[in-house]
Amino acid sequence: MPLIRASRAIARKTRDFIIHRVLMLDDTPHRIALGVSIGMFWTFMPVIGLQMILTGVTSIALRANKLVGMPFVWISNPATIIPCYVPSLFLGQWMLGKPVGEFAALNKAFEFEGGPFDTAQQWLEAVWSVAGELFLGCFVVALIIAVASYFGFYRGIIAYRKFRAHHDRHDQHREFVGPTIPATPDDHFDSPPGP
Repeated sequence: MPLIRASRAIARKTRDFIIHRVLMLDDTPHRIALGVSIGMFWTFMPVIGLQMILTGVTSIALRANKLVGMPFVWISNPATIIPCYVPSLFLGQWMLGKPVGEFAALNKAFEFEGGPFDTAQQWLEAVWSVAGELFLGCFVVALIIAVASYFGFYRGIIAYRKFRAHHDRHDQHREFVGPTIPATPDDHFDSPPGP
């Protein structure tokens, strides 16, 4: 039950963020969608620690909304590294014709032989050994997600604004006309007024 409650709370916060912080921004749909798209692109690139800076710089360069993409970068964090990057690594290995799922170098990095310097060197060697396929796979995945995010948010923003405009017009009309009062059986609209 606590897991269900936590997932509902996350879903509610995500919905509120998208509605109140993305769809209702005072900016053009293109600039908002492009900002989200840029944030999503850098989210799925293996440059943790630089993602927010890269999102900001890219947003400025492409004249996108600078702030809307920043929170999306938080999708990739130490808890989500494996689901974000391992499929991308597999894709990169497949695209380069290497054996998919080959982790010999990464397994060696987890052996922690020697002191801190040796461990750091093992990690660097392991990461370097898969860097090419990881970056290639991440780039393809990030590009697909960024393009899908752009079109999804662009259409969503336009649809949401039309929905809000329709309801705002309907509410204004109701305020202008006033509430409707139903007729009672005693009302006789066709009889002439009395003396």
